[in-house]
Amino acid sequence: MMPGMSLATAPERINGDLPLSREERHAYLDHHARRNASLAARASGVASRPGPRPSRLAGVPVSDACSPGRVAAIEFFLHAAACASRRFGAEPITIVDIGAGAGGQLDAFIGLGLQGRYVAIDVARHPAWKDGPRDGFTRELIVADVNAIDPASLPAVDVLISNTALEHIRDDEGAIRALSSRLTPRAMQAHFVPAEAALPLYGPHGFRQYSPRCLLRLVPGAEVIRYGGVACAAVHREWITQATRGRNVPSRRGDRGRRAGGEPRGVDVRGGGDARERGVMPVCTPPLTHRTPCGLRSLRTCFGAMGAH
Repeated sequence: MMPGMSLATAPERINGDLPLSREERHAYLDHHARRNASLAARASGVASRPGPRPSRLAGVPVSDACSPGRVAAIEFFLHAAACASRRFGAEPITIVDIGAGAGGQLDAFIGLGLQGRYVAIDVARHPAWKDGPRDGFTRELIVADVNAIDPASLPAVDVLISNTALEHIRDDEGAIRALSSRLTPRAMQAHFVPAEAALPLYGPHGFRQYSPRCLLRLVPGAEVIRYGGVACAAVHREWITQATRGRNVPSRRGDRGRRAGGEPRGVDVRGGGDARERGVMPVCTPPLTHRTPCGLRSLRTCFGAMGAH
């Protein structure tokens, strides 16, 4: 924090999804750069493995303007769906998706022939959300703050998932702990989150970034899968961070969740047009004035955590 600066909100409680003053922005970047450097320094003893190669995305629709992070998320949920298929076979399953948005995470499970019930939780109805059955799954939306929801109101959960949602929840540990009380004995979890090196790419975004230790605290015993790295970060920085610099592009707003107040327009990194229809991830990355430690630039930009109950 700059000398003489005073804040009404402690840096660790600043929501990067909301409009920030110059002082709040600097405090957010400074706090999380230091936090992420500390987490990275302690991550060497935590086992993780690289995610599968993108060539395995054959047959999965991916926009040609898709970001590296979105490609990684698709890969991760394909892997999660394959694990669910091996675990449950032809049995109907119940999936609960935290911060589900339009519910695109369901695609991977449908693609592998799974069936059952899909329950989406979000603070607002995504414009692209559709009610009703789809390819063997019933779909229902619960519009609620996941930190305030009564777990007893939820069905028994076989698969608990989230896709770049936990960082937008003020009490992520409390949310996972509460929903874990509904897990069946054979249940599994799969969560995809931004890693430490996402900070210089995204700027203020949600409440935090994650390390492998953070994920293991949320899901003890989980397998941690890492995505991205130097090359992916360079692509993101050149074609997304730099391409959107200075534009008035809204981020995903909302406290304790995502998309409160509506879905922002996407950024077509190829120049012009509304890319939301093509599945491009909305980003908002004004110029970063804070220098991130060079060591973080070689770290992974996303992590996936998958664990059994």
